[in-house]
Amino acid sequence: MPLNERLMAVLQALTYLIIATGTTSADTSANELVTFDENIQLSQVFGGSQAYAFSDISSITLGQTLSSITVRGEARIDAVSTHVATPAEATWDHGGNGGKEYTLTLDPGE
Repeated sequence: MPLNERLMAVLQALTYLIIATGTTSADTSANELVTFDENIQLSQVFGGSQAYAFSDISSITLGQTLSSITVRGEARIDAVSTHVATPAEATWDHGGNGGKEYTLTLDPGE
């Protein structure tokens, strides 16, 4: 599968993961995953040894909608960014600046 198709598949998965799950912070072990909402199921932490785990779960509020998701990378993903459109605009960036940038722009209601 070409890199751009793999990244689009990753973007689709990240859309779900960023909204529905969390990971640990850099100073928390995988055994200490915590959520304050029983309807949110946290996933196992994934990634390589050159990265730090992150979670935006504490910033997520009811009614937020994403307008875009950006993945940056080449042989592996180097960075992930999400842009929240409503109710208040916000951008969450994680990772470095290596590789090529691929952005999935979401239509209203997606």
